Amino acid sequence: DNYEVVTNAASELASGWHVVVGKVSCGSVAVSGNVHLILMDDCELTASSGVAGYAGVAVESGNSLALYAQVAGAGRLTAAGGYNAAGIGGGCYGSCVSVTINGGQVTAQGANVSAGIGGGHSGAGGLITINGGTVIANGGGNGGNGLGDCWQIVSETKVEINGGSVFVNKVGNVPVNAAGKNVYCVTVPCTASL
Repeated sequence: DNYEVVTNAASELASGWHVVVGKVSCGSVAVSGNVHLILMDDCELTASSGVAGYAGVAVESGNSLALYAQVAGAGRLTAAGGYNAAGIGGGCYGSCVSVTINGGQVTAQGANVSAGIGGGHSGAGGLITINGGTVIANGGGNGGNGLGDCWQIVSETKVEINGGSVFVNKVGNVPVNAAGKNVYCVTVPCTASL
């Protein structure tokens, strides 16, 4: 029953449980410790760094982030990194440690060569696990990966996809499932009018 409600003034999420209710907009948010974040139905959390070298949601140095959705799974998280930083993960020269997405609608945009979810400039992607929800992850220009390491493979990053819908511009590290089997990402061009 112990949790904190995320507000517009949030700049750090300390270890424990946090809840997003309604519309919340803030700058770069640093994860400290083991953070569990619940996206309540119809909430919108926007974490946009706007500062070079800082991730939208920074998950570095032994810290971890686990995302959950309420029953309908309609909560949204949108994260954008500053120049050379990931949307969710590492800042400039920073490596992501552990991100787990269990539900919700998550959009992450990296900047320059950084990953959407994973490493910042020259940073590793760490462990990225997607168990559910809808994930849209786009790396920055100059070859940034949607999931995983920055523009190049710099480590033994692991991307695990067990469920959900995942849309990425590029995958640098071959995703696997919990059984260790490769998960193949397929790009299907759409020419039809929607």
